[in-house]
Amino acid sequence: MAEAKTKLTEQTVDSFLANVTEEQVRADCYAIVKLMEKASGAPPPNVGTGHYWFWQLPL
Repeated sequence: MAEAKTKLTEQTVDSFLANVTEEQVRADCYAIVKLMEKASGAPPPNVGTGHYWFWQLPL
């Protein structure tokens, strides 16, 4: 089986979003993080330089 290209990193959501320069975009991102944490019951692990995944979403 091929190895996944996307790997977990140690970067936090806050440190990632602190680099978003547009204030409204950053606020929108935080709103999405809050919504997804509530929906998934889990915080988003960082899996790259610009991607956050939410685990354990009930289907």
